[in-house]
Amino acid sequence: MRKLFILLSLLLIAPLAAQATPLQRWEQELSALTLRGKVQYSWLWMDLYHAELWSKRPLQRREEIFGMPHALRLTYDRSFGKKLLVETSLRLLNDQKLLTEEQNLAWGRDLEMIFPSVRDGDQVAAVYKPQHGSIHFFFNGQSRGVIKDAEFSRRFMAIWLGADSMFPEKGLRLMGLAVPTSPVPYMNESEE
Repeated sequence: MRKLFILLSLLLIAPLAAQATPLQRWEQELSALTLRGKVQYSWLWMDLYHAELWSKRPLQRREEIFGMPHALRLTYDRSFGKKLLVETSLRLLNDQKLLTEEQNLAWGRDLEMIFPSVRDGDQVAAVYKPQHGSIHFFFNGQSRGVIKDAEFSRRFMAIWLGADSMFPEKGLRLMGLAVPTSPVPYMNESEE
């Protein structure tokens, strides 16, 4: 009887031991990707966070990013409360295209459950999988949850990577793409 109990216990425990921990899943996700770019985000004189973009292959054009899996990792340079992060995210999502009342409520609820408060040095990562229409969120390497909504997923990543983002040039640098330069007018010495 005792041997049967031990055998059954081992059969029940073995599958659990074989499952990857959240940190191992994050490391597996990231190991399949290559760093494409890193950018510092600041407001006035304060550094807020730096962002890194990881993808499987190099990009030729901005639009390609939304058709491939990629990961965006933010490393914070200061503390922010959960409420501020959720409200700011919803505002930036609304800036792209006005959310319906239902989207605002549902996405706000989802973000409230997933987003933590952050401190200097904390990392929040979003792994975008367009084939699943989802984003898997991690906080300091630990899984925080998945949002399975294709429109949310694309629009959330567009906060940093979209052509209409607040800082489109930074998005290009994150993707490892050349940032267009504006021509500087040449001034002849005679015009001075």
